[in-house]
Amino acid sequence: MTILNFPSVLVPLVGLVFP
Repeated sequence: MTILNFPSVLVPLVGLVFP
């Protein structure tokens, strides 16, 4: 997982946990 790929997966995940 690259530095640029990590936020791409983490941001949507956080959006689901904290709508």
